[in-house]
Order: sequence, then C-alpha cells, then structure tokens
Amino acid sequence: MPSSHHAVLWIEHQTAHIVQFDAEHVQVDTVRTHHHHGKHPGHEEHGQTEFFNEICHSLEGIAEILVVGPHTEISDFKSFTEKHYPTITDQIVAYEPRNQGSEAQLVSMARDFFAQYDRIIKA
Repeated sequence: MPSSHHAVLWIEHQTAHIVQFDAEHVQVDTVRTHHHHGKHPGHEEHGQTEFFNEICHSLEGIAEILVVGPHTEISDFKSFTEKHYPTITDQIVAYEPRNQGSEAQLVSMARDFFAQYDRIIKA
C-alpha cells in the first residue's frame, strides 16, 4: 500500500508499529530496536537514536500521524522529532498515552480519532 493519509504509531521501548490505513486497507509495519548489549557510555542512547531514526524514515510521506503508547516513550519520541525531524513533527497531529491493545483495537481507535479530527479541522 503506498503512503496513506492517516497512520497511527504505537511506540514502546523496543518496538514500534506503524499502522497506515484508509477506508478499505490496513498496512502494519514493525520497527524494532537493534539492541546490542554493551557497557560503553552512551550505548543505550545511540540505540534509541537509531530506533527513532528508523521510525521517522518509515513515517515519511504520511500526511497525518497519531502517536500512542506509554507516556515516557511518546515523550522521548516527541523530543527527538522536534530536535531532529521537524517535518515529521509537523505531520504528527496528536500524542496520546495509552495501553497497548490488539491491532484491530488500535485501528478502530485511530479511525475514530481521525474521523473526529477531520470534522474539527474542516469546521
């Protein structure tokens, strides 16, 4: 499926699910950290940077993105995109702390969110 208008990003510590959807299709892409356990200073921060970079590259071309997940992860991702990916920051319409549900629940929640969001924007 080519890049769609809407997507929801579920982000947690080591995994991100990017769910692109339209009225008829759903496509899920998964990004995982490439964690190499090491004891070098800054190693974990470098791993997070690589993880966030990969997520941002996967989000390119999507018009509107809802970011959900545990508060700490979405806060860290928001800070990262504001500093390194202002274009992606502009594509993100909201950040919502949430517990993870099934893929179907995530898509349903995102469809409801964007239906309401689109009504407000067009009003």
